[in-house]
Amino acid sequence: MQHPSLLSRIIGSLSNSSTFFIMSSPKNFLPEAQLNDMSDFLNPTTPKKSGLEDKKIDKVQEFLDATPGAMNFEHIDGFFNALICGPEPIPPTEFLPYIFGGKMPVFTSKEQADEIMEILLEHWNFIAEAFAGGISYYPFLYADQNEKCAANDWADGFMLGVQLRESAWSDLLTEESETPLLHEIIELRNEISDLREGRGHTIGGQERDDMLGKIIGKLQLIFNHYATLREQAQA
Repeated sequence: MQHPSLLSRIIGSLSNSSTFFIMSSPKNFLPEAQLNDMSDFLNPTTPKKSGLEDKKIDKVQEFLDATPGAMNFEHIDGFFNALICGPEPIPPTEFLPYIFGGKMPVFTSKEQADEIMEILLEHWNFIAEAFAGGISYYPFLYADQNEKCAANDWADGFMLGVQLRESAWSDLLTEESETPLLHEIIELRNEISDLREGRGHTIGGQERDDMLGKIIGKLQLIFNHYATLREQAQA
C-alpha cells in the first residue's frame, strides 16, 4: 500500500518554493557533523559521516536494500550533490524515483513513508546548507575494512544527476581547462567499467585520496559556477 502524504507535501513545497535548493532546516544541522579536517577525512579514525545520525542512515539503507534496483546511501549523496549544485532545478517527481530503482516504492505504512522521506529531506537540507554557507562539504562515503573509501558509487550517483540535465551541464562536460571541475568525478565513475572492459587502471590509494581532496574543493566551485543559472530558473 502506498502512502504518499508526506511525499506529496515535500513535492509541493519543493516545486513551489523559490528556494528549491535550500529547504527549511531543523536547528540541529551543525557543521560539527562534518569531518572538517582533510587529513582526518582521508585517514579517518571514525566512519565517514553526514549530518544524519548513523541510525537514520541505517534505517534508510535497510529500506533501500529491500527495494530492487535502489541506490545505496553513498549513491544518494552523490546524486543529491549534483542536483543541488547543478544549473537548473529538477522536480522531485522526476528525481525521487531514481533513488528507488525507477519508481516510487511501496511503503508498509504511513509512518514508514514519513520516516524515510523525512530522512532524505533532512540529508538534502544538510548538503544544500553547506554549499549555501560556503562550508566545505565532505561527501558521505562507505569505507572498507581499512577505512579507505573507493567513492565509485558516489561518483556514479553524481553523474546520474548530471545526466538528468546533460545539455545544461555541457559547458563543464566539455571543459578543456587544466583543472576541469568534473574530471575526478568522471574518472571515479568510469573506473569500474573501464577495468571490466580492459581499459584504464585501478586508482591507487594516494591517487584516490588526492582525487577525493580535489573533488571536495571543486564541489563548491561547481555550486558557485551555476549560481546565476539557478537563480534565473527560479525567478
